[in-house]
Amino acid sequence: MPVLHGMSALSYYRTPLQVERSEIDPSVLLDGTEEGKRVYRLLTEPCPHESNSTRMVRLRARGDLMGIPLPLELCPTEPCSMRPNRLVIPRRLPRHQNPAELVSLGGGLMVPTVPQLFLELARGRTIVELGLLMMEACGLFAVFHETAQARAVLKALRVVEEEERALEKIGGWEGRNNSGGFAANRKPYCNACYDESGKRLFFLDDCGGAQPWRRATTTIGKATDMWARPPLTTANELIDYYSRCVERGIPAARKALQAAKLVLDGAASPLEARFAIMQFAPVSLGGDAWPRPFLNRRVRFLPELRKLAGRDWCSCDELWDDLKVDIELNGRAFHADERGFSLESGRRAALEAMGYRVLEITHGQMEDYDSFETISLSFADVLGFREAPRTSAFCKRRKELHRRVMAFRF
Repeated sequence: MPVLHGMSALSYYRTPLQVERSEIDPSVLLDGTEEGKRVYRLLTEPCPHESNSTRMVRLRARGDLMGIPLPLELCPTEPCSMRPNRLVIPRRLPRHQNPAELVSLGGGLMVPTVPQLFLELARGRTIVELGLLMMEACGLFAVFHETAQARAVLKALRVVEEEERALEKIGGWEGRNNSGGFAANRKPYCNACYDESGKRLFFLDDCGGAQPWRRATTTIGKATDMWARPPLTTANELIDYYSRCVERGIPAARKALQAAKLVLDGAASPLEARFAIMQFAPVSLGGDAWPRPFLNRRVRFLPELRKLAGRDWCSCDELWDDLKVDIELNGRAFHADERGFSLESGRRAALEAMGYRVLEITHGQMEDYDSFETISLSFADVLGFREAPRTSAFCKRRKELHRRVMAFRF
């Protein structure tokens, strides 16, 4: 019963469904690049004295494991598999690992549940770094770093998508649903976490299945490494799980619990996750400890304003509905909500006509500490929040928090 471990398990959870459900012929990797040649050899040439676990990795790295960089971290069950090779970095299964907390991927391969995974990842990471990773898991986005195999699959899907778009233009598109291309992009996807009343959404499509993943693009249409997808877990689930782990005396559980308490559900981009840590973390960490808003909650437009807005509703990044204030975080890539404020001004005008105050911060403004401090203090005045006293000790902690948050790479 080999088990995916550490960053390899995280990479599995970050793999888009379009990639995970595909399979490639290794020969497509021979594209003239050194990386393609290297991965082709890894997938086609057996390792010396290849164990069953290593063989399984070699064969499945062209299928459901292709989104995981090689060599991958694995807890094998065969003693002979504890030697590292080109495909596998062996790890020991944590002593506290409960078999009930493992998810079967078929063929005898297992992966830890998301809460269990963060216990593994807690070692060697700060509370802030762990909290940011948890924000991703509890949010509407995943940062997927393409492998050579995944790149080949996504390239093929883009070709199919372009063909479908061309067919649609000439009236010959029949809505082919098996391609995973343009037809899949027409389905509803994760563009909000809460409905208009503040109730959490179910993230299901019209047929009752999980909403599809969708790749985010920049304002000029360039593909990014960010994908919109349903959340993997919730902050409450993480807090409950780590609270029980602390009672059981499990190592790293206290750190994981502290990190989980930083998390807000529903972040739709890395920028939203960073802003949440900066503004809602406790003062002891350098945060401003603001009252928490809803992340990506829907607001339904009045009938007479829908023409101006261009839609019936919108998803607000950080919404205090009782205060009628929305903070929009405009990063380098679109959020899970494709109807971003960077696309249309009508949405802002419609919200303001309904009495909402719309505030905005960009990635560049947040990246510069002094600019960010000026903006966050002005936001606190608008919201009526009492900011943390800017003592020298607090400013030192806050500067360090800002450095860690902005330096972190998902």
